[in-house]
Amino acid sequence: MADTPESRELASIQTAMRDDRAAYFRNPVMQARYSELITQQLPPEDRADGGIGLLTAEESSAGMTTMGEVGEELVEEWQKSGGYQVNLQSVQTAVLTMLSDFTSREQRAFMERFDRLPNKAIVEVYRALSLGKPNYLEDAPAAAVELFATTPEGSELVREWGFRAPQKVAVIKARFARATMAMGSTKADFLAWFNGLESHEAKAVLRVVAG
Repeated sequence: MADTPESRELASIQTAMRDDRAAYFRNPVMQARYSELITQQLPPEDRADGGIGLLTAEESSAGMTTMGEVGEELVEEWQKSGGYQVNLQSVQTAVLTMLSDFTSREQRAFMERFDRLPNKAIVEVYRALSLGKPNYLEDAPAAAVELFATTPEGSELVREWGFRAPQKVAVIKARFARATMAMGSTKADFLAWFNGLESHEAKAVLRVVAG
Protein backbone atom coordinates (compact mmCIF):
# COMPACT_ATOMS: atom_id res chain seq x y z
CA MET A 1 0.00 0.00 0.00
CA ALA A 2 1.41 3.38 -1.00
CA ASP A 3 2.23 5.88 1.74
CA THR A 4 -0.51 8.46 1.25
CA PRO A 5 -2.58 10.60 3.64
CA GLU A 6 -5.45 8.15 3.10
CA SER A 7 -3.32 5.08 3.87
CA ARG A 8 -2.01 6.73 7.05
CA GLU A 9 -5.55 7.63 8.10
CA LEU A 10 -6.67 4.07 7.44
CA ALA A 11 -3.79 2.71 9.53
CA SER A 12 -4.71 5.12 12.33
CA ILE A 13 -8.32 3.93 12.38
CA GLN A 14 -7.22 0.28 12.33
CA THR A 15 -5.00 1.00 15.34
CA ALA A 16 -7.97 2.57 17.11
CA MET A 17 -10.07 -0.50 16.29
CA ARG A 18 -7.48 -2.74 17.94
CA ASP A 19 -6.72 -0.54 20.94
CA ASP A 20 -10.20 0.63 21.95
CA ARG A 21 -12.94 -1.47 20.40
CA ALA A 22 -15.78 0.10 22.38
CA ALA A 23 -14.76 3.64 21.41
CA TYR A 24 -14.65 2.69 17.74
CA PHE A 25 -18.17 1.30 17.83
CA ARG A 26 -19.45 4.38 19.65
CA ASN A 27 -18.16 6.54 16.80
CA PRO A 28 -20.34 6.22 13.67
CA VAL A 29 -18.30 8.88 11.88
CA MET A 30 -15.13 6.83 12.28
CA GLN A 31 -16.97 3.70 11.14
CA ALA A 32 -18.26 5.44 8.02
CA ARG A 33 -14.85 6.88 7.23
CA TYR A 34 -13.24 3.46 7.67
CA SER A 35 -15.71 1.93 5.22
CA GLU A 36 -15.00 4.73 2.74
CA LEU A 37 -11.22 4.33 3.00
CA ILE A 38 -11.42 0.54 2.65
CA THR A 39 -13.52 0.95 -0.49
CA GLN A 40 -10.96 3.36 -1.96
CA GLN A 41 -8.24 0.73 -1.50
CA LEU A 42 -10.14 -1.89 -3.50
CA PRO A 43 -9.63 -2.49 -7.21
CA PRO A 44 -12.42 -0.90 -9.29
CA GLU A 45 -13.99 -4.27 -10.04
CA ASP A 46 -14.42 -4.95 -6.32
CA ARG A 47 -15.94 -1.63 -5.34
CA ALA A 48 -19.47 -2.40 -6.42
CA ASP A 49 -19.73 -5.01 -3.68
CA GLY A 50 -18.59 -3.88 -0.27
CA GLY A 51 -17.76 -7.36 1.00
CA ILE A 52 -19.19 -8.43 4.34
CA GLY A 53 -21.66 -6.25 6.18
CA LEU A 54 -22.17 -5.87 9.92
CA LEU A 55 -25.39 -7.19 11.44
CA THR A 56 -27.37 -5.14 13.93
CA ALA A 57 -27.78 -6.57 17.42
CA GLU A 58 -31.36 -7.56 16.58
CA GLU A 59 -30.34 -9.32 13.35
CA SER A 60 -27.44 -11.07 15.05
CA SER A 61 -29.48 -12.22 18.03
CA ALA A 62 -32.19 -13.60 15.73
CA GLY A 63 -29.55 -15.40 13.69
CA MET A 64 -27.96 -16.91 16.79
CA THR A 65 -31.24 -18.40 17.96
CA THR A 66 -31.60 -20.26 14.65
CA MET A 67 -28.39 -22.13 15.54
CA GLY A 68 -30.24 -24.13 18.16
CA GLU A 69 -29.46 -24.52 21.84
CA VAL A 70 -25.79 -23.51 21.52
CA GLY A 71 -26.76 -20.22 19.89
CA GLU A 72 -29.52 -19.51 22.40
CA GLU A 73 -27.09 -20.14 25.27
CA LEU A 74 -24.59 -17.64 23.87
CA VAL A 75 -27.30 -14.99 23.42
CA GLU A 76 -28.33 -15.44 27.05
CA GLU A 77 -24.71 -15.44 28.22
CA TRP A 78 -23.94 -12.20 26.38
CA GLN A 79 -27.08 -10.54 27.71
CA LYS A 80 -25.99 -11.33 31.27
CA SER A 81 -22.33 -10.43 30.72
CA GLY A 82 -22.12 -6.76 29.79
CA GLY A 83 -25.04 -6.83 27.37
CA TYR A 84 -25.53 -8.44 23.98
CA GLN A 85 -24.54 -5.32 22.03
CA VAL A 86 -21.21 -4.92 23.83
CA ASN A 87 -20.21 -8.53 23.23
CA LEU A 88 -21.38 -8.43 19.62
CA GLN A 89 -19.26 -5.33 19.02
CA SER A 90 -16.19 -7.07 20.43
CA VAL A 91 -16.65 -9.92 17.97
CA GLN A 92 -17.40 -7.61 15.04
CA THR A 93 -14.31 -5.53 15.75
CA ALA A 94 -12.14 -8.65 15.90
CA VAL A 95 -13.54 -9.84 12.56
CA LEU A 96 -13.15 -6.42 10.94
CA THR A 97 -9.55 -6.24 12.10
CA MET A 98 -8.91 -9.78 10.88
CA LEU A 99 -10.26 -9.02 7.40
CA SER A 100 -9.08 -5.43 7.06
CA ASP A 101 -6.36 -6.22 4.51
CA PHE A 102 -8.56 -8.55 2.43
CA THR A 103 -10.39 -7.56 -0.73
CA SER A 104 -14.17 -7.82 -0.62
CA ARG A 105 -13.98 -11.08 -2.56
CA GLU A 106 -11.47 -12.51 -0.10
CA GLN A 107 -13.67 -11.41 2.80
CA ARG A 108 -16.70 -13.15 1.36
CA ALA A 109 -14.78 -16.35 0.58
CA PHE A 110 -13.29 -16.44 4.08
CA MET A 111 -16.64 -15.95 5.80
CA GLU A 112 -18.45 -18.41 3.53
CA ARG A 113 -15.95 -21.13 4.45
CA PHE A 114 -16.23 -20.25 8.13
CA ASP A 115 -20.03 -20.31 8.02
CA ARG A 116 -19.93 -23.92 6.79
CA LEU A 117 -18.49 -25.04 10.15
CA PRO A 118 -20.83 -26.81 12.60
CA ASN A 119 -22.85 -24.42 14.76
CA LYS A 120 -21.05 -25.49 17.94
CA ALA A 121 -17.64 -24.58 16.49
CA ILE A 122 -18.90 -21.21 15.22
CA VAL A 123 -20.45 -20.34 18.58
CA GLU A 124 -17.26 -21.21 20.47
CA VAL A 125 -15.23 -18.98 18.14
CA TYR A 126 -17.66 -16.12 18.81
CA ARG A 127 -17.48 -16.78 22.54
CA ALA A 128 -13.68 -16.79 22.50
CA LEU A 129 -13.52 -13.52 20.57
CA SER A 130 -15.96 -11.85 22.96
CA LEU A 131 -14.00 -12.97 26.03
CA GLY A 132 -10.75 -11.45 24.86
CA LYS A 133 -7.30 -12.65 25.78
CA PRO A 134 -6.49 -14.16 29.19
CA ASN A 135 -4.45 -12.28 31.75
CA TYR A 136 -1.31 -13.24 33.66
CA LEU A 137 0.02 -15.91 31.36
CA GLU A 138 3.59 -17.11 31.57
CA ASP A 139 5.59 -16.61 28.40
CA ALA A 140 5.71 -19.56 26.04
CA PRO A 141 9.02 -21.45 26.25
CA ALA A 142 11.57 -21.00 23.49
CA ALA A 143 10.73 -24.43 22.05
CA ALA A 144 7.07 -23.43 21.64
CA VAL A 145 8.02 -20.19 19.89
CA GLU A 146 10.37 -22.08 17.60
CA LEU A 147 7.61 -24.57 16.75
CA PHE A 148 5.17 -21.72 16.08
CA ALA A 149 7.71 -20.18 13.70
CA THR A 150 7.94 -23.32 11.55
CA THR A 151 5.01 -22.16 9.39
CA PRO A 152 5.39 -19.20 7.00
CA GLU A 153 2.79 -17.16 8.86
CA GLY A 154 4.26 -18.07 12.24
CA SER A 155 7.75 -17.11 11.14
CA GLU A 156 6.55 -13.72 9.88
CA LEU A 157 4.63 -13.02 13.08
CA VAL A 158 7.55 -13.96 15.33
CA ARG A 159 9.75 -11.51 13.43
CA GLU A 160 7.01 -8.88 13.63
CA TRP A 161 6.51 -9.33 17.37
CA GLY A 162 10.18 -9.45 18.33
CA PHE A 163 10.70 -9.70 22.09
CA ARG A 164 6.92 -9.93 22.59
CA ALA A 165 6.71 -13.23 20.66
CA PRO A 166 6.82 -15.53 23.74
CA GLN A 167 3.87 -13.69 25.30
CA LYS A 168 1.91 -13.59 22.03
CA VAL A 169 2.44 -17.30 21.41
CA ALA A 170 1.32 -18.07 24.98
CA VAL A 171 -1.90 -16.12 24.40
CA ILE A 172 -2.58 -17.94 21.13
CA LYS A 173 -2.00 -21.35 22.70
CA ALA A 174 -4.26 -20.55 25.66
CA ARG A 175 -7.10 -19.13 23.57
CA PHE A 176 -6.99 -21.97 21.04
CA ALA A 177 -6.93 -24.57 23.83
CA ARG A 178 -9.88 -23.00 25.63
CA ALA A 179 -11.99 -22.65 22.48
CA THR A 180 -11.22 -26.04 20.96
CA MET A 181 -11.78 -27.86 24.25
CA ALA A 182 -15.28 -26.37 24.38
CA MET A 183 -16.00 -27.43 20.79
CA GLY A 184 -16.28 -31.10 21.68
CA SER A 185 -16.80 -33.30 18.64
CA THR A 186 -16.67 -30.29 16.29
CA LYS A 187 -13.03 -29.56 17.18
CA ALA A 188 -11.80 -31.62 14.22
CA ASP A 189 -13.96 -29.60 11.81
CA PHE A 190 -12.56 -26.35 13.17
CA LEU A 191 -8.96 -27.53 12.97
CA ALA A 192 -9.50 -28.75 9.41
CA TRP A 193 -10.86 -25.29 8.53
CA PHE A 194 -7.96 -23.49 10.19
CA ASN A 195 -5.31 -25.77 8.70
CA GLY A 196 -6.83 -25.18 5.27
CA LEU A 197 -6.40 -21.41 5.41
CA GLU A 198 -4.00 -19.66 3.09
CA SER A 199 -0.89 -18.35 4.83
CA HIS A 200 -2.05 -14.71 4.77
CA GLU A 201 -5.45 -15.74 6.15
CA ALA A 202 -3.91 -17.75 8.99
CA LYS A 203 -1.59 -14.85 9.77
CA ALA A 204 -4.55 -12.46 10.03
CA VAL A 205 -6.39 -14.85 12.35
CA LEU A 206 -3.37 -15.46 14.58
CA ARG A 207 -2.55 -11.77 14.85
CA VAL A 208 -6.06 -11.01 16.15
CA VAL A 209 -6.07 -14.00 18.50
CA ALA A 210 -2.72 -12.85 19.94
CA GLY A 211 -4.20 -9.43 20.70
